[in-house]
Amino acid sequence: MSGIRTTLETCNYIILRSKDVNDLALTFVAPLQSEQDINFSVIHTICKIFEFQNVHFGDATYVFLPHSLAKLQYFDKVAKILSIINVSNYNKYINFVRRKIKEMETSEKVKQIKRSFRLFMNGVTAASMRKKGLEYKINWGVSQMDLRRMAEQYKGDKALAEALWEEKNIRECRLLATLIMPADEMDVEQALKWAEDASTIELMESAVFNLFQHIDNAASLADKMLASTDENVRTGAYNLACRIMKRNYQQPDSLFKHLFEQASNEMHTQNRALLHAIINCLTFISAEEGEHAQMADKILEEAGY
Repeated sequence: MSGIRTTLETCNYIILRSKDVNDLALTFVAPLQSEQDINFSVIHTICKIFEFQNVHFGDATYVFLPHSLAKLQYFDKVAKILSIINVSNYNKYINFVRRKIKEMETSEKVKQIKRSFRLFMNGVTAASMRKKGLEYKINWGVSQMDLRRMAEQYKGDKALAEALWEEKNIRECRLLATLIMPADEMDVEQALKWAEDASTIELMESAVFNLFQHIDNAASLADKMLASTDENVRTGAYNLACRIMKRNYQQPDSLFKHLFEQASNEMHTQNRALLHAIINCLTFISAEEGEHAQMADKILEEAGY
């Protein structure tokens, strides 16, 4: 134990001369499974050095987790101490703590974003959406333009986008998620889950325009969405197919074949949003040249369009 105390005394000399160390609040998580007596003594000494708050000991010793996001720089110093004194399972628990820190940062951002919606709320817009059938449990009526401005400072933050998408009851959180999520980090399977989870046509259209059309293998996503039993997802599929064809008309023949088969079967749907998406997609294809254009034109003509 003398070697450990010497190491800690050296760290104490360095750390206590840093600024605002006493403002750092920490607690314990993740019990260690071996060398408990030594680890207990080590961590007990570390607690004294840092004057930790909210310290709790159970039947086993614990690795600590910062609560103060403003003081996270001190975590690296503490991690270095644990590395020097060979606390058991060091890497496992340090990685665990780093993940928890990231989750805390993301959680704080979500709270900050949700508070900011009040600054842009528009009750008239929210009421108008309800009349048009766009039902959300919480709808601040924030405009798409304002949401785009808000998204700029968080662009590319995947963890934040995923956390916002999980706020299923809040319209603005989910719309922001489609603007923040990095398209190059979203695969087809995740995109399909988001599509199936989009509760309104507004969310679906935003996901397609802001995100889905930009992911790798967007054609595969459109093909999978066409096979859905959910009309909202199929509406998104036609819109997505049209968007990617406008970007590059040379898409797999299998996508065209599936699209034509599906469109032929639901040209007389009573779902206006779905019908509108089908007609828009077929009209675009029919304006091109070749076999696909002829097929799209035939489907439209047979349906009376």
